[in-house]
Amino acid sequence: ATVGLWCSARLRVILKMCYPSLMCKESINTALLCLMLVARSALSVLVAITMGHAAGAIVATDWKTFLRQLRKFALIGIPASLVNSGIKYITSILSLRFQRRLTDRLNRNYVTGVNFYKATELPEFKIDNVDQRVTTDVEQFCEQGCEMFCDVFKPTLDILLNTWQLARDVGAWGPAIMVGYFGLAVAVKVSIMPNFKRSEERRVGKECR
Repeated sequence: ATVGLWCSARLRVILKMCYPSLMCKESINTALLCLMLVARSALSVLVAITMGHAAGAIVATDWKTFLRQLRKFALIGIPASLVNSGIKYITSILSLRFQRRLTDRLNRNYVTGVNFYKATELPEFKIDNVDQRVTTDVEQFCEQGCEMFCDVFKPTLDILLNTWQLARDVGAWGPAIMVGYFGLAVAVKVSIMPNFKRSEERRVGKECR
């Protein structure tokens, strides 16, 4: 819990550096990225509906409807490809903006006063591989942070949209049964799964003896 609070506090400080104001360029880029992710999720739902109608047309041997759904599927691919390219582009731009903000802040702090001497010479303040931390580590942090945002935001949105669509098609009981099933499966799995952490601690303790 203490480590989690410490990490949360550090992350809030970093986010304040990345988002200095509500209407900064980074905030606008993040809003555009969210809109792109919403559009991609909506297109995913539309593709699923179209494929379902096409499958129904095949079962019913209604080839006219099947061709119409196939043409609709091909047309959906055009905006879908544009949205996917836009997501990659905006994610890259947002990562570069974060890198510039953090690198500028680190460079200012690094060369202010005697910080450079402390970080390189004094044992109690010395930082290993300072140049790497200011360049490579910041770049990886920004890239992975933006990718993680997309990886978390889109699946969450997909779940919400698909649940809403399923509830509209089959009623509220459909999503409720699915959620209950997965909740029960997780509870059973947790109850029967061995405690690997405790087993590893015991194994290490025996080896140390």
